[in-house]
Amino acid sequence: MSSDIRKSPVDILNAAFSPKNDGERSTSQGYDHPHSDTIITGAKRILSYTATGQELLNFAEEHNIKIKVLKDNKQSGYIPSSDLAIITCPANQTKVTPATVLNFIQAVREAEQELSGLKRPTGRTTKDEYVRISLEKHEDILVTQFYCSFELWQNRQIEDLLNEMRKERKEYIDEFVNHMLTNQS
Repeated sequence: MSSDIRKSPVDILNAAFSPKNDGERSTSQGYDHPHSDTIITGAKRILSYTATGQELLNFAEEHNIKIKVLKDNKQSGYIPSSDLAIITCPANQTKVTPATVLNFIQAVREAEQELSGLKRPTGRTTKDEYVRISLEKHEDILVTQFYCSFELWQNRQIEDLLNEMRKERKEYIDEFVNHMLTNQS
């Protein structure tokens, strides 16, 4: 049996695609982000300012979800088979950004969905069921990102996450903010 079965998918990628030094592959120069610790610490600090963010952090800790930052600009997400939340950002990024915090929320929320029974659709899922499940998961992530962003704005007057969300869905976010403001007790 191959020893690769016990490795995380990121470790396998690093071994396969990292540059060789003296005939040996160096996993430190693979996909792992050079500022991973700084980015994770920054995202956790920001999320700790909100009740929803703190719930996500508690969940990740209680379920031993590993968090990795990779050098890439592709989709962040969760790998259930490895209990691994992947956050991606450009290789030259040296600190946490609003987009990175939103990616962090997405990855940990995906883990929470999987472990609470809202699993990814499989190849055996009908097309209609696949669409329904995918939309349900996506909307749930957006709402979680919104609540973290809104709470950060309300608690700390930091609007950066809301503004990042507005870049792609301004009307939706503004409508949600107005709803929250008019329905506060």
